[in-house]
Amino acid sequence: MFKKLTLIAVAVIMLLAVVGLAACEDTTNCGIYTPLSLELELQIKQDYLLAVRGAQGDITIEDVNLGYYGTYNGWIVVTLESFIGGMPTLGIINIAGFIFEIPNRLRTLVWQDGQFYDWKIAYDQGILSRHDIRKIHCRFTNRFNNV
Repeated sequence: MFKKLTLIAVAVIMLLAVVGLAACEDTTNCGIYTPLSLELELQIKQDYLLAVRGAQGDITIEDVNLGYYGTYNGWIVVTLESFIGGMPTLGIINIAGFIFEIPNRLRTLVWQDGQFYDWKIAYDQGILSRHDIRKIHCRFTNRFNNV
């Protein structure tokens, strides 16, 4: 009888552990993706400069840093950062239940053939799925937690 109770207790503990692990977001295994080519990175930066011309002054390609978070359904997910001065602040965005803490100097964008959409708008319009957002969140969190 004691053996049965012990086995049942161990089984319940193991079940709770598995359920607990499944509920946690794994931020150590975000999947593998191929980096962008230099040509494609340059094209995205050029398109970005055309889109923000005038709004951000005289920035050049050298002023823009690109962070890449994967390609989903043909859309390339990036952050674009330009150093235009001002005090850095932090914005909080909730997309599909995932919380992103985004410095104000970053633009969170998806790009395809010269078109840009903000991540939240891309999710709301069905360009990005909840599964895509989970992967992006994992990669984004790892990038900024490991700086």
